[in-house]
Amino acid sequence: MMNLERIDQVLLKQAESGDPAAQFEVSMQLPPEHEQHISLLKSAAQNGHEQAILCMATHERQQQNIDGTLFWLNQAKDLNNAKAYFLLAEIFKAGEGVALDLNQSLEHYKKAADLGDIDAAFELFKIYNEGIGVKKDREIAEKYLNLAKQNQHIEAASIEL
Repeated sequence: MMNLERIDQVLLKQAESGDPAAQFEVSMQLPPEHEQHISLLKSAAQNGHEQAILCMATHERQQQNIDGTLFWLNQAKDLNNAKAYFLLAEIFKAGEGVALDLNQSLEHYKKAADLGDIDAAFELFKIYNEGIGVKKDREIAEKYLNLAKQNQHIEAASIEL
């Protein structure tokens, strides 16, 4: 098992002094089961490190802690993080620990797509193409399909309307 002795000492000192980027870096060099992995990750997240915030959301989701998941995703959403909006859309679409809410899911997918998330654009294509919770709209579906294609979404590339 990797221990702290194998981590660059300068980086470790920065992490210990509260530098969120260093805390995140050290946490990523430790195996997930290491006793300090989550505490360093959480500290980096609490200090506003965007990737750490998403990692904490993922960790809470794996622990099936919906309150923790939503807390961290909302923190990332406040930073205008596209992946946070996408993950929130997925949670509301599936009713994962929350009431199923296709309208809220749709709004989160739109915001994620606006911020450049190609998976969100592809989901919006499917929603409007199939009429999932919305009226079918070929024009809007095509718009999102083209957006996904422009950004090299693999599935989207093979679809012709």
